[in-house]
Amino acid sequence: MHWLLWRVFQDAYRAVGFDEAIGDAAFEQLVLARIVQPASKADTVRILSRKASKEPSGWSG
Repeated sequence: MHWLLWRVFQDAYRAVGFDEAIGDAAFEQLVLARIVQPASKADTVRILSRKASKEPSGWSG
């Protein structure tokens, strides 16, 4: 389920134009991780690793 939320927020992030204005994929990942599952900065690494392991095949989030 988190991958679906991730995709929705990623589309919104890009629709607003943050991807072009900021141009930093790592920053985008951090922002989305904190939105999908608010946590401490240190816990964000765990969230990103869980996201990578649960992506449906063919999804390039």
